[in-house]
Amino acid sequence: MSQAHRALVALFIMTACWGATFPFIHQAVHDCSPTLFAIIRNSIAAVALLPIVISRFKRTTRIMIWHALVLGALNGFANIAQSTGLLTISASSSAFITAISVILVPFFMPLLKLDRLRLIDIIAALITLFGVFVLTQSQFTDYWQGNAWTLACALSYAIYITSLSKFTQHNHDILLLVFYQLVISALFPLCALPFESSYLSSTATLWSAVLFCGLIGTSVGLLLQNFYQRFISAATAAIIYAFEPIFASIFAFWLIQEEITRHTIIGGAIILAGFLLSQSLRQDKHAN
Repeated sequence: MSQAHRALVALFIMTACWGATFPFIHQAVHDCSPTLFAIIRNSIAAVALLPIVISRFKRTTRIMIWHALVLGALNGFANIAQSTGLLTISASSSAFITAISVILVPFFMPLLKLDRLRLIDIIAALITLFGVFVLTQSQFTDYWQGNAWTLACALSYAIYITSLSKFTQHNHDILLLVFYQLVISALFPLCALPFESSYLSSTATLWSAVLFCGLIGTSVGLLLQNFYQRFISAATAAIIYAFEPIFASIFAFWLIQEEITRHTIIGGAIILAGFLLSQSLRQDKHAN
């Protein structure tokens, strides 16, 4: 199997794992406040990697620390925003709104001199935003705060993806870069603790969620993304990531019996259409 094929398989597995985290978080935030959950989740992920990277610390560079600081802060904020949104909106709605980050990426790429903004990107973004309206219109008035927090998560993650594409042009040790990101992602939410009414109830639901999200969703997920995305085009990777809300809806239905509504299906289909339109036309342009 070629490296590109391994990358496709690995990123699909990663996307499925990320999709599975949504129902886990949706259940866990009733037992643990969002900021505290983000701290515990990222701490577990960092501790899991420590035995692997402890012998590699000598490879640390100043630019690596700076890049990890930026990426870790973005990831930490995204974790808090996503968990806060899941207090009031469904796991499937959260997944679809979070997935808007893939469409937002082209708007940030020119700022880092990675690519120029194309008309098709604007059209795809408008289609996607319409899909979000269809998806959330039944609950937008009552749960606007949850939707707003999740949109903030999507924005943060879009900046994260763009920054990661820029930063990995440097010859970083990927394991170390991910480890430092996780440390920052665990420390960053501490700044938000004074502004949150923290709560923690030790339950099996909570600890199964933090273990799955920390070890699988965060530690393994970031390693797979940082390592394997380099072997395929960004357009192909984006199409794979667009399947995350589909996996989230399936896992939410399976694990917590969350209803898949007509709004979920129609809104999700429109959002995916925006993803696929943008990425397929970008691929065609590069092919020509």
